[in-house]
Formats: sequence, structure tokens, C-alpha cells
Amino acid sequence: TSDPRFYPKVDEQTGFTTKSMICVPLKLKDKTMGVIQVINKANGEPFRESDVNLLTAIAMHASTAIENARLFKDLQLAYEDIKAKQEQLSRSEHEKMRALGEMAAGVAHDFNNILQAILARVQLLQDQTREEEVLRWLRVIEQAALDGAETVRRIQEFARVRSDKRFIAVNLKDVIRDAVIVTQARWKDEAQARGIQIQVETEFLATPVVMGNPSELREVFTNMILNAVDALPEGGKIRFLTWLEDGKAAVAVSDNGVGMTEEVRKRVFDPFFTTKGVKGTGLGMSVAFGIISRHGGSVEIESQEGKGTTFLIHLPLAEESLPEAPSGEAESARRANILVVEDAKALRDAFSRMLSRGGHSVRTAASGREALEILDRESFDLVFTDLGMPEMSGWDVARAVKGRYPNLPVVLITGWGAQVDDEEAREKGVDRILPKPFTIQEILQVTSEVLAAKATSSSSCDGQSPRKGGRG
Repeated sequence: TSDPRFYPKVDEQTGFTTKSMICVPLKLKDKTMGVIQVINKANGEPFRESDVNLLTAIAMHASTAIENARLFKDLQLAYEDIKAKQEQLSRSEHEKMRALGEMAAGVAHDFNNILQAILARVQLLQDQTREEEVLRWLRVIEQAALDGAETVRRIQEFARVRSDKRFIAVNLKDVIRDAVIVTQARWKDEAQARGIQIQVETEFLATPVVMGNPSELREVFTNMILNAVDALPEGGKIRFLTWLEDGKAAVAVSDNGVGMTEEVRKRVFDPFFTTKGVKGTGLGMSVAFGIISRHGGSVEIESQEGKGTTFLIHLPLAEESLPEAPSGEAESARRANILVVEDAKALRDAFSRMLSRGGHSVRTAASGREALEILDRESFDLVFTDLGMPEMSGWDVARAVKGRYPNLPVVLITGWGAQVDDEEAREKGVDRILPKPFTIQEILQVTSEVLAAKATSSSSCDGQSPRKGGRG
């Protein structure tokens, strides 16, 4: 409070006693969009440099999240405009799907790049703090980024630009608990701010394991919680119950809210049907129905006006056990010299730090031409290159590398996901495709697998001498 910039009348008017304060700007590029202000540490101690650094890191991610929300709003408005124009012009279904597919492809690529920046930084930040509360929220951000990535993959699949499916053994108990935590801001914080109380209860009579995509299943229960919150304008209860029935996993999601009319109950899973006016897109429950169907399951609705609603879900049980948790860091066949080619500085630095976590020595290049110049002077075991770069694309880099150093593996990093065909990639000199966004574990695992494949290939080639840049 001795700082001349402090305005003492604030304390006089509020009855609060300010002892120490941190103010950090919310900035994106050169634009300041707000300020995070923190007053007085809970333990009474003054703020330290480590607090400033932590708050600065949080502000960076908050700024990105705010910008993403703005981009999403712009996308939503653009989508609504496209939908209105499609209806006005009475386009054919084929034309609608083609337009949606083109839009989805472009949006998916841009969002994958955004999510990659968030995911990489959040995972790296987790190594820089030991405060449990901060770690818990960083994990929430990490999970949200991973779920966002799965949503993008489903958009690509819907637009027929993605065909890979990732089904693993999933514990429904864990998925439901994750959904409850992710939606806590809506059913608890926002509800309390409106002066109402909403309770979420869980009862697991069994802990069923099903084959599925955990992110997709989490989205089902997230949508159902949000739907239930909207049905509880005066507060109430949301209840989850799991059990086994006729060799299947059963989940009931109930609320004691306003309920549905018979007409609404029949249409609740129809795309674009909503009772929320301009606030709703009419896609949440339609998406949930599609996910349950893809998992070989079924969903039924029991509802009565004024008494509440129950969604009853049945899913096939998994025939295999849950996968073992990852050990933490992927084991590389050996420590390697790696060249990373990426034109975006933030991603370039993030990829370098992610690979360094595995003990690798990393060199970076901002363009394909710079990468080739470095390769002429130094030797590397592996090259990672982004696909979309000015002047020289990732394809151009891969062709040039293989032309000079045929034994040097190239991994192509891309936000286009499974749109890139594996066979086409091999023909263009790419040994492996790594879709964005990816985790530290995933990039280290790919590195280990590519290096192991290279070692196997080299040992089977008699009489070949190492070449500069390829190391055999």
C-alpha cells in the first residue's frame, strides 16, 4: 500500500485491508484485453517472484482461452449465417454436406494448431509447480484441450475427412466423475451466483468397463448434465446411477426439474431442435445420441412435466481389461539428435521442450531452407517438420531431406489429421504422421518407434556407410 499507484479509498469504501497485490495483463500478441488482479495471499505472506511468474503463465493461457472463445463465437455466427443462406437458397443435401465438409476441414486444422499450443504449454507448466490446487486446475485445462481435440476429430469424421477410430477399455465411473468436475462451474458456481442450489449425486452399484472413446463418452454425460442444469431454474438434484443389466452397462441420469412434454421428448435427439431459443444450438443431445449409437448402445427418455427427466443408457461391456497407466515418459531406443522444422515460434519452442523431456538433443529451424542449411553442417537422427509452412511445405522438406539423406527418418506434424493418407506420405518421403494436437507422451513414443524402426532397417543393410545428416 506504500506504492503511489495504490488508491487507498478502495479499502475505505470496501472495508478491506490490502497488504500486497499482483496485477498481470491479459495480452494476446500486442493487444491487452484485461487484467488479472490478486490481493493478499491466504497465508498472510507477501507475494514473491514465483507468484508473479505463475500468475503470468496463467494469464497467458487465460488470454488464449478468451481469444478461442471469441473465435468460437465468430465461427458460430458464421455457421448460423451459412445455415440461413442454405435454407434461403434451398440447396440440395449434397451441396450442404460439401460446404459443411470444407468448412469443417479448415476449422479443424486451425483449432488443432490452437489446441496444440495450449496442450504443450499446460503439460510443461505441470513440471514447474508443486501446488496441488494449481496442478489440479492445470489438469482440468489439459483434459479440456484433449477433449477439444476429440471434438475436432469428430468434426473431421462427420465431414468424411477422418476414418480412424480409437476405442479402448473405459471405466464409466471415471468418465462420469470427470464430466461432473468439468461442468462444476455451471451446476455449482453459476447456480450459486443466481441464488439457487443444484446438487449432483453419484451412486455406482457397479463400475462397468465398456469399449469406447473416453472423450466422446465424457461429452455425452457433460451434455446431459448441462441439459439437466437448464431444466432446474429453481435448483434441484442431478443423479447418476450405474449398474449391470442383461450383460450390459446401464447408466441412469436423472433430474427433478421441469420435465418435458411428449412432443419435446420425441424430438429431443433431432439435430438443431432446441427449447432454449437463441441460447441453444440444438446439437448437444443430437451429438450425444450419435456417440451412444457409435458405441453400439441405446438411450431412452422417461419424462413428465413438473417432475423431471431420466435418460437411461445401455452400452456393451468391454471384453478386454483396462489398459495399464503409462509409466510417465516414453522410453527411447536411444537418445537422439533431432531437428524440428516449424515456422510458428511458440510451437517450435514447445516441440523442442517436449522432446528435450525425453533426453534428446534438439535443434530448431524456422523454415525448410534453414533446415536444409543446418542439415548440410550437422548430423541428425530424426527430423520433425510441420506441414503448412510458407515457401517450403512439409512435403517439400521431406522430399529434399530424402533426396540428400535417404536413411534419415522424417515425421510430418500436421493439423489436418487423418486427411493425410499414409501411403501418399510414404511416397513423398515421410516415415510417420503425427496429428496435432499431441501430448508429450505421444511425441516421445513416436520418436522411440521411429528410431527403433530406423535401427532395425540399418542393421539389415550390409555394407552401407553412414552419411552426413542420416547417421546410417
